[in-house]
Amino acid sequence: MKNKSKVVSEDNKSKVKVKDPKKKFSYKFKKWFFGIGKEFGRITWPSKSRIVRDFFTTIIIVALLCLIFLGFDQISGLIK
Repeated sequence: MKNKSKVVSEDNKSKVKVKDPKKKFSYKFKKWFFGIGKEFGRITWPSKSRIVRDFFTTIIIVALLCLIFLGFDQISGLIK
């Protein structure tokens, strides 16, 4: 008989719903915004000199690639 009473009490425990505040939408929403705020604190913005240097580096690389593709195009035009 003891076994049956234990089974019944275990079944009653499993049927009881416990509301976990961590599963609520509002909790998840607040946690997400808190994470966004922490990430904004980790942002490091580049200096003006770094932006200018990267800009000119990009322009030079694009110009070199344009010249290389123009050369390939001219050579392939001569072959035909």
